[in-house]
Amino acid sequence: MPQQLPRKLQAINLPGYVCTRLGKTAASWTASDAEPIGIVFVHGFRGHYLSTWQWPAAAWRRLLTTPTSMFEQLHRDARYRCQYFTFGHPAGKIVSIARLETIAGALRTFIQTHVRRHANAVLLVAHSIGGLISRRATLDLLDDVGADDLPIHGVLMYGTPNDGTALARIPLPLRVLQDIRHDSEFIETLNREWIGRVINGGNPAYNLQQRTDLLCRYVAGIEDTIVPAHSAAHLGYLGDVRHTNQDHTSLTKPRDEHHDGLLILKEFIDDARDRIAARRLLRGAIRATTATLATLKNTEWVGREHVTIQARRVPGKLHIRETTHRQDALCYDTFTLAVRLIDIALPTDRRIDYQHTIGPGLLTPAERQLSLNGVDSSALARRVTVRVSATINGMTHEYTALAPETDTTGYALLPFHCPHVPSSGTRAHHLRITLDTEMEEQKGWYSWRTRRVITDDLTVDWSAPFCITPRPHLQATATITPNTDAGDGLSATHIYAKGLIPPNASIDFIFERTSTYGEQTQ
Repeated sequence: MPQQLPRKLQAINLPGYVCTRLGKTAASWTASDAEPIGIVFVHGFRGHYLSTWQWPAAAWRRLLTTPTSMFEQLHRDARYRCQYFTFGHPAGKIVSIARLETIAGALRTFIQTHVRRHANAVLLVAHSIGGLISRRATLDLLDDVGADDLPIHGVLMYGTPNDGTALARIPLPLRVLQDIRHDSEFIETLNREWIGRVINGGNPAYNLQQRTDLLCRYVAGIEDTIVPAHSAAHLGYLGDVRHTNQDHTSLTKPRDEHHDGLLILKEFIDDARDRIAARRLLRGAIRATTATLATLKNTEWVGREHVTIQARRVPGKLHIRETTHRQDALCYDTFTLAVRLIDIALPTDRRIDYQHTIGPGLLTPAERQLSLNGVDSSALARRVTVRVSATINGMTHEYTALAPETDTTGYALLPFHCPHVPSSGTRAHHLRITLDTEMEEQKGWYSWRTRRVITDDLTVDWSAPFCITPRPHLQATATITPNTDAGDGLSATHIYAKGLIPPNASIDFIFERTSTYGEQTQ
């Protein structure tokens, strides 16, 4: 007897394909003459295995217009006739006790049981927390079958809270909300493993079968109020970020063939085809070179990073000197430092070697508005004084400051140049960056961020004439020795974290309000 399909499934028309309902919340559209690439759609929090990918989503609106979906839009273009699957899950349902880790296990089973029957290669296309589920399932499959037999070749994430979301503050009795907090153990563990085993091919310290090179694409909606762009693009520095003028729900609902989300998906499939064809050759090349350090010669890794931050009171201000020492860092004849407002993302098409983040209160309203309008960010550039030097083969070379780039939006770029460093890049035994800035103590906090993956360890030493509360966001276990007596009325805080530490990891230093360290310790 033919399978009776629900009305919602019947409404999705893919001529030439067999539609199969796979349990209550999953389905497939397969065809013997379609390309054997399985595209698996994974919805997000309180999403739906069909309506998340449909426009319009509301049933009553579909009565008033011609509905469409990601599945149908792909099917209409002969270049993207693949095997389509959609996976549903209970994340966000009031009655559900499921955690993201167990849902990822269900997705892993779904891929092995249903998708592999029709596809030689698998691409995961996820919305919101579906991206976290997809990343966890990918790592678990990597454990199960090893890198050589991993069926997943790419992960595309629309509005995924890779660094958590304020949605977790909703007072609902949902266990899954605990997993998507900014500081949740689930996200910290997931990101640490993703950096070590996937980004840029993974850390060579891992066995070849424990790490892989995937096509990862991060899509951020600039109108998304559920998952901010910085969280959606988190970990995308060594990956691929796309920004689009969409809100959280419209990212995956194509009204027509010109929809940004659809075009990004098509581009992703095109790029994935090249990866699928080249993976076996690439794995062989990596295996042949694993025994040498040449695999790391031109990658954006830093071995060790040691940061010293000294805060001193000067008349009416707080002077801060931030000195960073990088060991085994890749450097070029140019060095670019960005000074940005904390709520502004930096461009992904430009190599930025260092960044300094400031809060909005350090600019006047007029200066902030000029910067946000992309007219003049010179006020940001004036906040810092910077010196850069690199020690290569025993010789120390100073970089010369060039004219800052200030016709930018919410950030300024400070370029430097050194003719003694190769333009193609070289490993510096020692790269030193010294940054001086001033701020008002009553602003209450100071933020430090890294721009590189740190493979070995990070040390940050803070000293000031008052106590602070450190808040590290490093995706690695940190040892903190806070507010010890450093003499001369200074309080010292020591933070140590063993890599891997991702790009854009940060430490916030929250000032305590007593005027001097001595008064606080009496």
